[in-house]
Amino acid sequence: MPKINKNVTPQIISGVLKFLATVIVLIIIVIIIPLFLSIFKGKDIPPMDDSQLQLQTINIPYEENAFYDLDKVQSLIDIKNVPKGKELVSDYLESDQWDQEAVKQLLVDNKEALQYFTAAAVKGKFQLPDTDNPSKISSDMPVMPLNSWRETSYLSGIKAISLAKDGQDREALDEAFKSIIIGNTIENSPSLLITNLVGMSIKNNGLDVLQKVLTIIPKDSPALAEYQSKLENYQAQGNPAPFITEYLVCKQSWNNFKQGDGASLNVGVKFLMKNKFYFKKNLTDSYCFAFFNKLAIESEKDCLEVKDVQTSLAPLTENNLIKMYFTENLVGKHFAEFYTENEAAYNNVLKQKCATEKKLKDTALIINSQK
Repeated sequence: MPKINKNVTPQIISGVLKFLATVIVLIIIVIIIPLFLSIFKGKDIPPMDDSQLQLQTINIPYEENAFYDLDKVQSLIDIKNVPKGKELVSDYLESDQWDQEAVKQLLVDNKEALQYFTAAAVKGKFQLPDTDNPSKISSDMPVMPLNSWRETSYLSGIKAISLAKDGQDREALDEAFKSIIIGNTIENSPSLLITNLVGMSIKNNGLDVLQKVLTIIPKDSPALAEYQSKLENYQAQGNPAPFITEYLVCKQSWNNFKQGDGASLNVGVKFLMKNKFYFKKNLTDSYCFAFFNKLAIESEKDCLEVKDVQTSLAPLTENNLIKMYFTENLVGKHFAEFYTENEAAYNNVLKQKCATEKKLKDTALIINSQK
Protein backbone atom coordinates (compact mmCIF):
# COMPACT_ATOMS: atom_id res chain seq x y z
CA MET A 1 0.00 0.00 0.00
CA PRO A 2 1.54 3.36 -1.09
CA LYS A 3 2.37 5.86 1.58
CA ILE A 4 0.42 9.12 1.65
CA ASN A 5 2.59 12.22 1.69
CA LYS A 6 1.94 13.97 4.95
CA ASN A 7 2.33 17.39 3.26
CA VAL A 8 -0.63 16.81 0.92
CA THR A 9 -3.37 17.14 3.54
CA PRO A 10 -2.30 20.61 4.77
CA GLN A 11 -2.02 21.75 1.14
CA ILE A 12 -5.54 20.55 0.39
CA ILE A 13 -6.89 22.23 3.51
CA SER A 14 -5.00 25.43 2.66
CA GLY A 15 -6.38 25.39 -0.87
CA VAL A 16 -9.93 24.89 0.34
CA LEU A 17 -9.58 27.69 2.88
CA LYS A 18 -8.19 30.06 0.24
CA PHE A 19 -11.06 29.18 -2.09
CA LEU A 20 -13.62 29.76 0.67
CA ALA A 21 -11.95 33.04 1.61
CA THR A 22 -12.08 34.16 -2.01
CA VAL A 23 -15.76 33.23 -2.26
CA ILE A 24 -16.53 35.08 0.98
CA VAL A 25 -14.64 38.19 -0.18
CA LEU A 26 -16.50 38.10 -3.52
CA ILE A 27 -19.83 37.72 -1.73
CA ILE A 28 -18.98 40.68 0.50
CA ILE A 29 -17.86 42.83 -2.47
CA VAL A 30 -20.54 41.82 -4.94
CA ILE A 31 -23.53 41.28 -2.65
CA ILE A 32 -23.13 42.39 0.97
CA ILE A 33 -21.62 45.87 0.58
CA PRO A 34 -23.83 46.83 -2.42
CA LEU A 35 -26.85 45.58 -0.44
CA PHE A 36 -25.94 47.78 2.52
CA LEU A 37 -25.30 50.74 0.21
CA SER A 38 -28.69 50.18 -1.42
CA ILE A 39 -30.46 50.02 1.96
CA PHE A 40 -28.71 52.88 3.74
CA LYS A 41 -27.65 55.11 0.83
CA GLY A 42 -30.25 54.24 -1.78
CA LYS A 43 -32.76 57.02 -1.19
CA ASP A 44 -33.54 58.93 -4.38
CA ILE A 45 -34.42 62.62 -4.54
CA PRO A 46 -38.12 63.55 -5.00
CA PRO A 47 -39.40 63.81 -8.59
CA MET A 48 -38.68 67.22 -10.07
CA ASP A 49 -41.21 69.79 -11.11
CA ASP A 50 -40.27 69.99 -14.78
CA SER A 51 -43.46 71.70 -15.92
CA GLN A 52 -41.41 74.48 -17.53
CA LEU A 53 -39.86 71.95 -19.91
CA GLN A 54 -43.04 70.69 -21.51
CA LEU A 55 -44.49 71.10 -25.00
CA GLN A 56 -47.99 71.87 -26.12
CA THR A 57 -49.95 69.80 -28.62
CA ILE A 58 -49.78 71.45 -32.05
CA ASN A 59 -52.58 71.13 -34.59
CA ILE A 60 -51.63 72.45 -38.03
CA PRO A 61 -54.01 71.22 -40.74
CA TYR A 62 -52.42 69.00 -43.38
CA GLU A 63 -53.02 71.50 -46.17
CA GLU A 64 -51.27 74.29 -44.18
CA ASN A 65 -48.22 72.34 -43.04
CA ALA A 66 -45.11 72.87 -45.18
CA PHE A 67 -43.68 69.58 -43.91
CA TYR A 68 -45.81 67.58 -46.34
CA ASP A 69 -44.50 69.54 -49.33
CA LEU A 70 -40.89 69.14 -48.21
CA ASP A 71 -41.47 65.46 -47.53
CA LYS A 72 -42.26 64.89 -51.21
CA VAL A 73 -38.98 66.25 -52.62
CA GLN A 74 -36.81 63.29 -51.58
CA SER A 75 -37.93 61.07 -54.43
CA LEU A 76 -37.92 63.93 -56.96
CA ILE A 77 -34.40 65.36 -56.69
CA ASP A 78 -32.23 64.57 -59.73
CA ILE A 79 -28.67 65.91 -59.65
CA LYS A 80 -27.09 63.77 -62.36
CA ASN A 81 -26.70 66.86 -64.57
CA VAL A 82 -24.64 68.90 -62.12
CA PRO A 83 -21.70 69.97 -64.34
CA LYS A 84 -18.71 67.65 -64.24
CA GLY A 85 -16.20 68.61 -61.58
CA LYS A 86 -18.77 70.58 -59.58
CA GLU A 87 -20.50 69.71 -56.31
CA LEU A 88 -24.05 70.83 -55.55
CA VAL A 89 -23.33 71.44 -51.86
CA SER A 90 -20.10 73.41 -52.18
CA ASP A 91 -20.32 75.03 -55.61
CA TYR A 92 -23.93 76.14 -56.00
CA LEU A 93 -23.06 79.78 -55.26
CA GLU A 94 -20.72 79.74 -58.28
CA SER A 95 -23.38 78.35 -60.60
CA ASP A 96 -23.32 81.61 -62.59
CA GLN A 97 -19.96 80.35 -63.89
CA TRP A 98 -21.30 76.92 -64.86
CA ASP A 99 -22.27 75.98 -68.36
CA GLN A 100 -25.69 77.60 -68.65
CA GLU A 101 -27.16 74.79 -70.71
CA ALA A 102 -26.28 72.40 -67.89
CA VAL A 103 -27.85 74.77 -65.37
CA LYS A 104 -31.06 74.96 -67.38
CA GLN A 105 -31.20 71.17 -67.68
CA LEU A 106 -30.58 70.77 -63.92
CA LEU A 107 -33.50 73.09 -63.19
CA VAL A 108 -35.73 71.22 -65.64
CA ASP A 109 -34.77 67.92 -63.99
CA ASN A 110 -35.86 69.32 -60.63
CA LYS A 111 -38.86 71.37 -61.68
CA GLU A 112 -41.35 69.37 -59.61
CA ALA A 113 -39.15 69.39 -56.49
CA LEU A 114 -38.78 73.16 -56.79
CA GLN A 115 -42.55 73.52 -57.12
CA TYR A 116 -43.05 71.74 -53.79
CA PHE A 117 -40.33 73.95 -52.29
CA THR A 118 -42.29 76.99 -53.47
CA ALA A 119 -45.50 75.60 -52.00
CA ALA A 120 -43.73 75.11 -48.65
CA ALA A 121 -42.55 78.73 -48.69
CA VAL A 122 -46.05 80.00 -49.43
CA LYS A 123 -47.53 78.13 -46.47
CA GLY A 124 -45.08 79.51 -43.95
CA LYS A 125 -46.10 76.96 -41.27
CA PHE A 126 -44.19 73.86 -40.29
CA GLN A 127 -44.55 71.01 -37.83
CA LEU A 128 -43.08 67.53 -37.77
CA PRO A 129 -45.96 65.03 -37.44
CA ASP A 130 -43.82 63.07 -34.96
CA THR A 131 -43.58 66.02 -32.58
CA ASP A 132 -47.04 67.56 -32.81
CA ASN A 133 -47.92 65.80 -29.55
CA PRO A 134 -45.48 65.48 -26.60
CA SER A 135 -46.56 61.86 -26.09
CA LYS A 136 -44.98 60.95 -29.46
CA ILE A 137 -41.50 62.16 -28.54
CA SER A 138 -39.15 59.27 -27.85
CA SER A 139 -35.61 58.09 -28.43
CA ASP A 140 -36.71 55.73 -31.21
CA MET A 141 -38.55 58.23 -33.42
CA PRO A 142 -38.06 57.58 -37.16
CA VAL A 143 -35.25 59.49 -38.86
CA MET A 144 -36.49 61.96 -41.45
CA PRO A 145 -34.63 62.34 -44.79
CA LEU A 146 -33.72 65.96 -44.02
CA ASN A 147 -30.77 66.18 -46.40
CA SER A 148 -33.11 66.31 -49.38
CA TRP A 149 -34.53 69.57 -48.00
CA ARG A 150 -31.07 71.13 -48.02
CA GLU A 151 -30.42 69.86 -51.54
CA THR A 152 -33.64 71.46 -52.75
CA SER A 153 -32.54 74.70 -51.09
CA TYR A 154 -29.27 74.55 -53.06
CA LEU A 155 -31.23 73.97 -56.28
CA SER A 156 -33.48 76.91 -55.44
CA GLY A 157 -30.32 78.98 -54.98
CA ILE A 158 -29.09 77.97 -58.42
CA LYS A 159 -32.45 79.01 -59.86
CA ALA A 160 -32.26 82.39 -58.10
CA ILE A 161 -28.75 83.04 -59.44
CA SER A 162 -29.83 81.99 -62.94
CA LEU A 163 -32.82 84.37 -62.80
CA ALA A 164 -30.55 87.21 -61.67
CA LYS A 165 -28.20 86.57 -64.62
CA ASP A 166 -31.17 86.72 -66.96
CA GLY A 167 -32.12 90.17 -65.63
CA GLN A 168 -35.19 88.95 -63.73
CA ASP A 169 -34.37 90.87 -60.56
CA ARG A 170 -37.61 90.51 -58.62
CA GLU A 171 -37.99 86.82 -59.49
CA ALA A 172 -34.39 86.18 -58.38
CA LEU A 173 -34.94 87.93 -55.04
CA ASP A 174 -38.20 86.06 -54.49
CA GLU A 175 -36.51 82.73 -55.20
CA ALA A 176 -33.68 83.50 -52.75
CA PHE A 177 -36.23 84.40 -50.10
CA LYS A 178 -37.89 80.97 -50.33
CA SER A 179 -35.01 79.32 -48.45
CA ILE A 180 -34.99 82.13 -45.89
CA ILE A 181 -38.73 81.73 -45.31
CA ILE A 182 -38.67 77.93 -45.10
CA GLY A 183 -35.54 77.81 -42.96
CA ASN A 184 -36.89 80.42 -40.57
CA THR A 185 -40.23 78.62 -40.30
CA ILE A 186 -38.53 75.33 -39.46
CA GLU A 187 -36.13 77.01 -37.03
CA ASN A 188 -39.01 78.61 -35.12
CA SER A 189 -41.12 75.45 -35.00
CA PRO A 190 -41.39 73.16 -31.94
CA SER A 191 -39.36 70.37 -33.51
CA LEU A 192 -36.36 68.17 -32.82
CA LEU A 193 -32.90 69.64 -32.42
CA ILE A 194 -31.67 68.09 -35.69
CA THR A 195 -34.64 69.57 -37.53
CA ASN A 196 -33.94 72.95 -35.97
CA LEU A 197 -30.35 72.76 -37.24
CA VAL A 198 -31.53 71.90 -40.74
CA GLY A 199 -33.83 74.92 -40.63
CA MET A 200 -30.87 77.14 -39.72
CA SER A 201 -28.84 75.61 -42.53
CA ILE A 202 -31.55 76.27 -45.13
CA LYS A 203 -32.00 79.83 -43.87
CA ASN A 204 -28.24 80.34 -44.05
CA ASN A 205 -28.24 79.00 -47.63
CA GLY A 206 -30.95 81.51 -48.51
CA LEU A 207 -28.95 84.41 -47.07
CA ASP A 208 -25.85 83.31 -48.99
CA VAL A 209 -27.89 83.17 -52.21
CA LEU A 210 -29.49 86.54 -51.52
CA GLN A 211 -26.06 88.12 -51.03
CA LYS A 212 -24.90 86.50 -54.27
CA VAL A 213 -27.96 87.78 -56.15
CA LEU A 214 -27.28 91.29 -54.83
CA THR A 215 -23.86 91.20 -56.52
CA ILE A 216 -25.48 90.37 -59.86
CA ILE A 217 -28.55 92.59 -60.13
CA PRO A 218 -28.10 96.36 -60.71
CA LYS A 219 -27.62 98.37 -57.52
CA ASP A 220 -30.37 100.76 -58.57
CA SER A 221 -32.87 97.97 -59.31
CA PRO A 222 -36.38 99.13 -58.32
CA ALA A 223 -37.03 95.61 -57.01
CA LEU A 224 -34.80 96.30 -53.97
CA ALA A 225 -37.13 98.85 -52.37
CA GLU A 226 -39.31 96.40 -50.45
CA TYR A 227 -36.82 93.70 -49.58
CA GLN A 228 -34.97 95.18 -46.61
CA SER A 229 -38.13 95.43 -44.48
CA LYS A 230 -39.24 92.04 -45.78
CA LEU A 231 -36.00 90.46 -44.59
CA GLU A 232 -36.49 91.81 -41.07
CA ASN A 233 -39.67 89.72 -40.82
CA TYR A 234 -37.60 86.55 -40.80
CA GLN A 235 -35.53 87.03 -37.67
CA ALA A 236 -35.41 83.93 -35.48
CA GLN A 237 -37.58 83.86 -32.39
CA GLY A 238 -36.43 82.57 -29.04
CA ASN A 239 -37.26 78.88 -29.38
CA PRO A 240 -36.54 76.55 -26.45
CA ALA A 241 -38.52 73.66 -27.99
CA PRO A 242 -35.54 71.78 -29.53
CA PHE A 243 -33.86 71.62 -26.12
CA ILE A 244 -37.12 70.64 -24.45
CA THR A 245 -37.48 67.71 -26.86
CA GLU A 246 -33.91 66.67 -26.00
CA TYR A 247 -34.85 66.70 -22.32
CA LEU A 248 -38.00 64.66 -22.93
CA VAL A 249 -36.05 62.08 -24.92
CA CYS A 250 -33.43 61.85 -22.17
CA LYS A 251 -36.07 61.46 -19.46
CA GLN A 252 -37.90 58.77 -21.39
CA SER A 253 -34.66 56.87 -21.96
CA TRP A 254 -34.17 56.52 -18.20
CA ASN A 255 -37.77 55.31 -17.88
CA ASN A 256 -37.12 52.67 -20.52
CA PHE A 257 -33.90 51.54 -18.87
CA LYS A 258 -35.57 51.34 -15.47
CA GLN A 259 -38.35 49.23 -16.94
CA GLY A 260 -35.81 46.84 -18.45
CA ASP A 261 -36.23 47.91 -22.08
CA GLY A 262 -32.53 48.65 -22.50
CA ALA A 263 -31.81 45.71 -24.79
CA SER A 264 -28.41 47.15 -25.65
CA LEU A 265 -27.31 47.32 -22.01
CA ASN A 266 -24.82 44.73 -20.86
CA VAL A 267 -25.56 42.36 -18.00
CA GLY A 268 -23.37 44.27 -15.55
CA VAL A 269 -25.18 47.56 -16.11
CA LYS A 270 -28.57 45.86 -15.81
CA PHE A 271 -27.43 44.30 -12.54
CA LEU A 272 -26.25 47.67 -11.18
CA MET A 273 -29.51 49.36 -12.19
CA LYS A 274 -31.36 47.11 -9.78
CA ASN A 275 -29.34 48.57 -6.91
CA LYS A 276 -30.82 51.80 -5.52
CA PHE A 277 -27.38 53.18 -4.70
CA TYR A 278 -25.96 52.76 -8.20
CA PHE A 279 -29.01 54.00 -10.10
CA LYS A 280 -31.38 56.72 -8.91
CA LYS A 281 -33.97 57.57 -11.52
CA ASN A 282 -35.00 61.01 -10.23
CA LEU A 283 -31.43 62.09 -9.58
CA THR A 284 -30.50 61.03 -13.11
CA ASP A 285 -33.43 62.99 -14.52
CA SER A 286 -32.15 66.02 -12.65
CA TYR A 287 -28.87 65.96 -14.62
CA CYS A 288 -30.77 66.27 -17.91
CA PHE A 289 -33.18 68.82 -16.49
CA ALA A 290 -30.42 71.09 -15.15
CA PHE A 291 -28.53 71.05 -18.47
CA PHE A 292 -31.39 71.45 -20.92
CA ASN A 293 -33.26 73.95 -18.76
CA LYS A 294 -30.20 76.22 -18.89
CA LEU A 295 -29.97 75.79 -22.67
CA ALA A 296 -33.70 76.53 -23.04
CA ILE A 297 -33.26 79.74 -21.03
CA GLU A 298 -30.26 80.84 -23.12
CA SER A 299 -32.16 80.11 -26.34
CA GLU A 300 -34.67 82.84 -25.52
CA LYS A 301 -32.06 85.52 -24.84
CA ASP A 302 -30.76 88.16 -27.20
CA CYS A 303 -27.59 86.94 -28.89
CA LEU A 304 -25.50 89.58 -27.12
CA GLU A 305 -26.51 88.05 -23.78
CA VAL A 306 -26.15 84.34 -24.60
CA LYS A 307 -23.59 82.46 -22.50
CA ASP A 308 -22.18 78.94 -22.76
CA VAL A 309 -23.96 76.33 -20.65
CA GLN A 310 -22.05 73.72 -18.71
CA THR A 311 -23.22 70.47 -17.17
CA SER A 312 -23.06 70.22 -13.39
CA LEU A 313 -21.44 66.77 -13.37
CA ALA A 314 -17.76 66.16 -12.67
CA PRO A 315 -16.21 63.51 -14.96
CA LEU A 316 -16.15 59.98 -13.59
CA THR A 317 -12.72 58.63 -12.65
CA GLU A 318 -13.22 55.42 -14.61
CA ASN A 319 -9.62 54.33 -14.06
CA ASN A 320 -10.22 54.18 -10.31
CA LEU A 321 -12.35 51.10 -9.61
CA ILE A 322 -12.47 51.66 -5.85
CA LYS A 323 -13.77 55.20 -6.27
CA MET A 324 -16.33 54.04 -8.83
CA TYR A 325 -17.40 51.26 -6.46
CA PHE A 326 -18.46 53.85 -3.89
CA THR A 327 -19.88 56.38 -6.41
CA GLU A 328 -23.53 57.18 -5.79
CA ASN A 329 -25.72 56.85 -8.91
CA LEU A 330 -22.81 55.44 -10.88
CA VAL A 331 -25.00 54.24 -13.78
CA GLY A 332 -26.86 57.55 -14.09
CA LYS A 333 -23.61 59.54 -14.08
CA HIS A 334 -22.04 57.19 -16.62
CA PHE A 335 -24.82 57.68 -19.17
CA ALA A 336 -25.13 61.40 -18.40
CA GLU A 337 -21.51 61.79 -19.47
CA PHE A 338 -22.81 61.74 -23.05
CA TYR A 339 -24.13 65.25 -22.46
CA THR A 340 -20.93 66.36 -20.76
CA GLU A 341 -18.88 65.13 -23.71
CA ASN A 342 -21.23 66.87 -26.19
CA GLU A 343 -21.54 70.08 -24.20
CA ALA A 344 -19.77 72.13 -26.87
CA ALA A 345 -22.03 70.75 -29.63
CA TYR A 346 -25.17 71.85 -27.78
CA ASN A 347 -23.73 75.31 -27.16
CA ASN A 348 -22.79 75.54 -30.83
CA VAL A 349 -26.49 75.35 -31.71
CA LEU A 350 -26.98 78.70 -29.99
CA LYS A 351 -23.84 80.10 -31.61
CA GLN A 352 -24.97 78.96 -35.05
CA LYS A 353 -28.33 80.67 -34.54
CA CYS A 354 -26.61 83.92 -33.60
CA ALA A 355 -24.21 83.68 -36.55
CA THR A 356 -27.17 83.27 -38.93
CA GLU A 357 -28.98 86.22 -37.35
CA LYS A 358 -25.86 88.38 -37.76
CA LYS A 359 -25.71 87.38 -41.43
CA LEU A 360 -29.38 88.38 -41.78
CA LYS A 361 -28.67 91.84 -40.33
CA ASP A 362 -25.57 92.23 -42.51
CA THR A 363 -27.61 91.29 -45.59
CA ALA A 364 -30.23 93.91 -44.70
CA LEU A 365 -27.46 96.50 -44.54
CA ILE A 366 -26.19 95.41 -47.98
CA ILE A 367 -29.69 95.85 -49.42
CA ASN A 368 -30.00 99.26 -47.80
CA SER A 369 -26.68 100.38 -49.27
CA GLN A 370 -27.81 99.42 -52.78
CA LYS A 371 -31.19 101.14 -52.78
